Amino acid sequence: MVDVALLVAVALLIVGVVGSIVPLAPGPPVSVVAVLGYWAYSGFSEPSAFTVVGLVLVGVVAFSADFLASAVSAKAGGASWGVSAIASVVGIALLLVTGPLGMILGVAVAVFLLELRRHQDVRRGLRTAAATTIGILGGTAVQALLTFGMLIGFVLAVT
Repeated sequence: MVDVALLVAVALLIVGVVGSIVPLAPGPPVSVVAVLGYWAYSGFSEPSAFTVVGLVLVGVVAFSADFLASAVSAKAGGASWGVSAIASVVGIALLLVTGPLGMILGVAVAVFLLELRRHQDVRRGLRTAAATTIGILGGTAVQALLTFGMLIGFVLAVT
């Protein structure tokens, strides 16, 4: 017999993986809700408490990766915190208007222009913009891999 609750949990975990790739979609939180929901449904018996804690911690790390990656990479590339903050606001605004590609390009252009204005150095502006863009894409990749790991870990733990 098919366990509907298990199917719903797996479906939500798949939505979590997809949501990790789509900007501003709550991928890791959906994955955590799926794990906790199934655990509660099973009477807190399946998967084990140890597994649930591990999966939730992976979800928290995945959620954090999305927010930290672009700011840390911009800072590592030489941007100031102010430039990182402005670029984040530009990115969110452009995401709503142009979608993910516009957001990535907009953040890169914003970082470049702000750093160019700040240092009057084209090479430094390009380097900082490239580091920020790599950070955004890297954060998305890390988040997707972690939520996919949650899906696999959950399925292995309950089957």
